[in-house]
Amino acid sequence: MVPYVLTLLFAYSYGWLAKRFGIIKNKQFINNKYFIFPVLITLILISGLRFMNALYSDEWIYRSDYAKIGNMDFKDIFSLKIEPGFALLNWALYKISIQPQFLIFICAAITNTLIVLTIAKFSEKFELSILLYICIGFYFTSFNIMRQYLAISIVFWAIRYLGKGKFIKYLISILVASTFHFSALIMIPTYLIYKGRAWTKWTILTMVSGVTFTVSFAILVNILEAALANTKYSDYFKTLTEGYYGVNILRILIFIIPLFPLFIWRVPLKKIYSNSDHLVNLYVIGVIFMLLSSNYVFIARIADYFTIFSVLLIPKLTALFKKSSFNQLIYFGIMVCYMTFFYYQISNSAGYTSIFSI
Repeated sequence: MVPYVLTLLFAYSYGWLAKRFGIIKNKQFINNKYFIFPVLITLILISGLRFMNALYSDEWIYRSDYAKIGNMDFKDIFSLKIEPGFALLNWALYKISIQPQFLIFICAAITNTLIVLTIAKFSEKFELSILLYICIGFYFTSFNIMRQYLAISIVFWAIRYLGKGKFIKYLISILVASTFHFSALIMIPTYLIYKGRAWTKWTILTMVSGVTFTVSFAILVNILEAALANTKYSDYFKTLTEGYYGVNILRILIFIIPLFPLFIWRVPLKKIYSNSDHLVNLYVIGVIFMLLSSNYVFIARIADYFTIFSVLLIPKLTALFKKSSFNQLIYFGIMVCYMTFFYYQISNSAGYTSIFSI
């Protein structure tokens, strides 16, 4: 627990200094890069030097496959049943070092660099966004589903192209991300969703549909199971649904709660931040996936492509009002809420183990 708490305190403190000593350049606020660097290095080191227990993480799969992929002929690595980008990364890194920890470290470096630098560029409250990145659980989830978080970090980086309407560059980014995890392809049609207005009839319809589907999930599973019986897809369907379980309700609520202030204060939010509608659209889709994950935990992995944008969206709620005291109250309310959830998570985790302690 202690390493996690120290990571949060250190990252938040230097994040605050990055904002405090930032500069105005071309009428745009820029966080101080000399304080962003310690935040980034801390997150990379804690993640890159970890050694997760096989019972609590998929990390052991990456470690065990590292030598197998690295010893293959170049032309053969693309015949594997994993995405070609990740296979190529494994193969190339193995030529530099045969230690699987090298793969863990490089993946941590890529993932956190793309995410932290994007936060630094687009967040009005860098330190609060970093706190949310850690407290909500995105940072620690990247320890487990490492390959997918490589894809998520590339998608998150590509937000700069969405905002400028550069679809080709956005599409290329998504295709690159899909070479690490095919699920990233779900973000291609997101371009159209992103450009729409928030809180329209479509938004309400989407949320109602998501709730309806969540409630009727068990019925739909039974119908599909009966329909696929005695077909070649029957066994595959069973592997997906047999013994399925849902995400902890607290993890879902932590995403649902912000929807209320985002809706109530939607007018001042849009007036101050012209891009807030776009982020809200992404966030709503993420919340729908989180609702669905209450029935099937693996759906939450898809949700992370969308909910990670909460680290840019939620801090915007702290600057909507003329009275600074009210803004500060919202700021500390967000901190207390998410730090409480952070404490709950680490209290129920397996704890942190570094490569130096084994």
